[in-house]
Amino acid sequence: MNRVRIEVYGSRYVISTPEDESYVRGLAKSLDEQLRSLLENNSGLTLNDALVLCAINFEDAYKKSEASADHMRGQLTDYLEDAARARIELEESKREIERLTRQLELLEKGNTNKNSRTGGMEETMNTTGTLEILAPAGSYDSLVAAVRCGANAVYLGSKALTPGATPPTLTTRNWPGRFPTAMSGGSRSTRL
Repeated sequence: MNRVRIEVYGSRYVISTPEDESYVRGLAKSLDEQLRSLLENNSGLTLNDALVLCAINFEDAYKKSEASADHMRGQLTDYLEDAARARIELEESKREIERLTRQLELLEKGNTNKNSRTGGMEETMNTTGTLEILAPAGSYDSLVAAVRCGANAVYLGSKALTPGATPPTLTTRNWPGRFPTAMSGGSRSTRL
């Protein structure tokens, strides 16, 4: 406990307090300045009147600061609740992304299996946003099958670029005679 000597408007006091001495002296100096200002600007006031006015002023400032602190605590509580909700939503979004990623992987895996069952036919979106079926045509039979099954486009591979063990039998040399077959089936383009 500190014993601090202060002076307010010519009167000396000794205060026992756990507060720091410089802090208490600063409070006393502020009170002294306010009292002097009130008494100099209002000649009809007594020292007691000025002290009462200072006490009311301090009480008003205290109440307002308490209300402001309560408001800030309320805002902080709201922010913390918003942050907690955002964390929950983020976790839910992460779980949804993981679920959708797994679902996409399963669909892609199923598409790969489907492509192997359908001879490699792929569904793609063209630039107009309509669904287009693209199919390989490594042989005349696969060309006819692709067109009959509704392929909008077919593509050829060369012997050098074909990854399979069996090179394509439909090549650029024997392709021109097959082109009317593709056109009559409704295929619009050929990728060589």
